[in-house]
Amino acid sequence: MTVARKIVSLGLQKRKEAKIKVRQPLSRFTIENLNFTLEKEILEILKGELNVKEINIKKGKGEINVFFDFKITPELKEEGVLREVIRVLQGMRKEGKLKKEDKIVIFYKKEESLAKIIEKNKNLIKKITIAKEIKTIKNPPYLVEEEVALEKEKSWLAIKRI
Repeated sequence: MTVARKIVSLGLQKRKEAKIKVRQPLSRFTIENLNFTLEKEILEILKGELNVKEINIKKGKGEINVFFDFKITPELKEEGVLREVIRVLQGMRKEGKLKKEDKIVIFYKKEESLAKIIEKNKNLIKKITIAKEIKTIKNPPYLVEEEVALEKEKSWLAIKRI
C-alpha cells in the first residue's frame, strides 16, 4: 500500500505539472521500474485515484517512474466535461442547502457542445443529481443559478427544487 500511495502521489504531481485536472479522464498510465506485481484490487484503486482507463507496468530496477498518455480524445474530453457538469450541479445543490432526498429540475443554456453532452447523458445526470427533469427552457425563479466555464466555453446552469 505504501508503494501505491507513492505511485498516486507521483501521478498526481505529473497531472499538476501538465495542468490537467483529475476530473479529466486519461487513457493510459505507465509505471516503470516496478519490481513486483500489484494485486488487481490495488490496480483498480490506482485507476480510480488517477482517473485512467488502463495501467501498464514495466518491470525493472531503479527508481519508480510514472507517465501518462496525455492525449485527450473527444470521448475522454466529453467524459471530463460531464464530470465537471455533475460537480457543478452537486455544488449548486449544496449551495441551495438541499437535502439528499430533495428532487430538482435542472435548466441549462442550449449551446452546441454542452447541450450535446447533457442530452447524451441525461439519465446519468438525473440519477446522480436526483433530478426529475432537465430543461433548456428558462423558468425563473431558480434556487441557484450559475455561469460556468466548461472547456473554455461559458455556459449557464440553474436548479429549482420541486
